Amino acid sequence: MWRLGLILSLIVTPLAWGQSQSAPTLANLAFLSGHWTGDQDGSHSDEIWSDPSGASIIGMYREVEQGKPVFYEFWAIELDGATPVFKMKHFNAGMIGWENKDEVVRLPVTESSPTTVTFAREDGKLTIRYVLTDANHLTSTLERIDKQGQRKSDVFHFHRASMAH
Repeated sequence: MWRLGLILSLIVTPLAWGQSQSAPTLANLAFLSGHWTGDQDGSHSDEIWSDPSGASIIGMYREVEQGKPVFYEFWAIELDGATPVFKMKHFNAGMIGWENKDEVVRLPVTESSPTTVTFAREDGKLTIRYVLTDANHLTSTLERIDKQGQRKSDVFHFHRASMAH
């Protein structure tokens, strides 16, 4: 009988350990922290991510074309139970909101590793995947279903920016 118990403990313990190691946490997302910048298709983009603190991560995105802001995104990643959820709002220049006052774009973490995180809407219509390709380069892939029902994909390449100017 003790042999069966030993065998079961050898099988179950690694499974439970593996599950707890793969569960996403805010600390797992610390690789996003910092100021990231990139230029693409005539526009300049900045993303700024805080370190995890107070059970949250906050951040912002700014897109600039011809020296003028096009739009902004502001977000917080907060825990919903044990799952980190990316909660975002969009604004045009002048801080004109896209979403209604009580609405946010909600994207729970669906996958994470020490250098990768995927946030996805539960209906599958929006996915954002971040990959830290090395200490100073971050790639963001945005996949969405547009108003015509077509799948669109945009890839953004960022490099770590110096905070001193």
